[in-house]
Amino acid sequence: MKDAAASCILLSVTDLTITAGPFTFTARLETAKVLLYPGGVSETELLIPYGPTRFASKAGVLAGNHFLTVTSGAEHLPELGRLTLWRGAQPIRIDQP
Repeated sequence: MKDAAASCILLSVTDLTITAGPFTFTARLETAKVLLYPGGVSETELLIPYGPTRFASKAGVLAGNHFLTVTSGAEHLPELGRLTLWRGAQPIRIDQP
């Protein structure tokens, strides 16, 4: 189980294949700075923080790559986070401009 300390939405993306060069790993995120965890200790995930976040598991700190920033609608992330926390999975769409 993950310990996404503070405020973060976790999206499991097990069907996503990532082919990329070296990552600049981080475990601390700021609001709207989306992190890709490429798998390893756990499955592939996207973390969408709506507040300061530290990404870890029972095994310790996990690190991923900051790969995109929400630039439109970021002010709605706290509301989406609370909705997800209290009502479970919500539909989400990520578009490339």
